[in-house]
Amino acid sequence: MNKIGFIEITNMIPGTLEPKITEDKDIFKIYSKGSGNIAFEFQKKGYCSIRPLNCTRRPYVAIKKMEKINREIYKFNSIKGTYIGFELRCNDQGILVGRVEFKTSTGKINFYNIF
Repeated sequence: MNKIGFIEITNMIPGTLEPKITEDKDIFKIYSKGSGNIAFEFQKKGYCSIRPLNCTRRPYVAIKKMEKINREIYKFNSIKGTYIGFELRCNDQGILVGRVEFKTSTGKINFYNIF
C-alpha cells in the first residue's frame, strides 16, 4: 500500500474503521466521488492516504505541479521570438524541469526552464 500512496495506521483495532475495502477497485470508487484524505480498512489493517488524490485519481501534488506548468507556459505568449521546442531535462540540482527554447529576431537562442 505504501507504494501506491498509503501508510498503515498503527494500533488500529480491526473492524473499527469505516469504510472497509474488500478489493483494490473499491479505493478508486471512493476517490471518484471526490478528493480528500481518507482512512479505510483493508485486509484487517487501517490505511490513510499520504497525500490526497483528486476525483481523477491523480495525486493532488501532481495536479498542483501541472497547474504551475500551465501558468508558466501561458507566460510564453508574451515572448517575442520563434518557438523552437520543448524537452525534459534536469537542472544543476538533478530536478526534472521542462526546457523551452525560443529564437529571437537577432538569432539568439533563449532557454526557459519550467520547474
